[in-house]
Amino acid sequence: MECLLISHRRRQFVILFIINSCINMGIGAFESFFALHLIKNGISGIALGIILALPAFPKIIAGHLFGKLGDKFDKGYLLLASLSSLLIAGLIYLWCNVDIPVLSVLRIVQGCSLALFRPVIFSLVGSCVDEKDRAEKFGIFDISFYVCVGVAPLFGGFLYDIYSFSVIVLCSVVFSCAGLLLTVVHIDNIGRQTNEIVPGACSSGDSSTVSLYALCIFIVGRSCAISMTNTFLPVFFVVEKNISKMSTGLILSLSTLVMAVFLKFSGRAAEKYSKYFMIMSGGVLFSLSCFFIVLIDGFIPYIFLFTLIGLSGSLSQPSVSALLMSSDKKNSLCESVGIFNAFMSSGFATGPLIGAVIVKFFGLINVFLTAGLISLISLIGFTIISKKQILTPNFKIGSNKRRKMVCKLE
Repeated sequence: MECLLISHRRRQFVILFIINSCINMGIGAFESFFALHLIKNGISGIALGIILALPAFPKIIAGHLFGKLGDKFDKGYLLLASLSSLLIAGLIYLWCNVDIPVLSVLRIVQGCSLALFRPVIFSLVGSCVDEKDRAEKFGIFDISFYVCVGVAPLFGGFLYDIYSFSVIVLCSVVFSCAGLLLTVVHIDNIGRQTNEIVPGACSSGDSSTVSLYALCIFIVGRSCAISMTNTFLPVFFVVEKNISKMSTGLILSLSTLVMAVFLKFSGRAAEKYSKYFMIMSGGVLFSLSCFFIVLIDGFIPYIFLFTLIGLSGSLSQPSVSALLMSSDKKNSLCESVGIFNAFMSSGFATGPLIGAVIVKFFGLINVFLTAGLISLISLIGFTIISKKQILTPNFKIGSNKRRKMVCKLE
């Protein structure tokens, strides 16, 4: 009976992995060339900025509210609702002209759909994995996001060069439809899965002390720094360092590729060692890498540096996901994820704005120094709030030996 349950959870994990891949692939290809499509159709200036930023507002303002829905209602049907609204928005994109009011409404719908999708699917994945290998499984699941982030722009660019933006939208609709069909077919199993208690998922004894807001402080600084660097790196490489556009694209995509490759192994390491140590290691490595962006020169050194940046992301990401699951209180996991995503979205939204101000008053080089400083400050805040867990002797959330001892005591 236990073997059947394990097989069922494994199948659900694969289904959720495919659904997440479909949505991220469609959204990634669409977002990569949506701004170019608007500019070609005469939208620019403030109107362009508002339309591009609109999906972030529902995530920031109402992220925790969408998360609460996941705690109160059946997650399978909420997943169905979010994917249905994404599909409907995509279909309207196909048929509408470039009309600012219509596009604004569609972008808000898109943002609301994703604000609901993220915490629900995160919670569903959490119900499919054992606590003993939670970080490793989340590391594997995150591959469905980061591979698509790296591949989707290439896929979208190929379609845009040969056909048009309408074909990118059509492919996005097809991906949304595939995710929706998978959800419809497996909705009963998905809904039932969230109500089952996963064997071996007994508390580690310390999970209640994991601070959600420590994770939020870390992620808001990290996401702000990432968006700052990603926005201005192409300009820095092409204008300041005279690196070709093709080489620039290769350097920028390398970090995502390295991160996707090492996520599983970092997740496995996080089960053996302290997750706090993994997060701090990744945070320090990323901050130092931001400082070195302005200190080195040449294609090969930047290849090495962005390999380290990808490695820094893979070190911290699985541990952050696992600790976010551990920060869950009774019936509040989706709300916790919603709050976490709101902080992350606010970091991604404010990063380019801060960077633009720094470029105007202090110069381009200082953008990367500031990004490293912001990341380091957020890491220090995370460390201060979590110092009790970090300084606890033999504290390793996810340690198999510790878990067995706690389970026996219970």
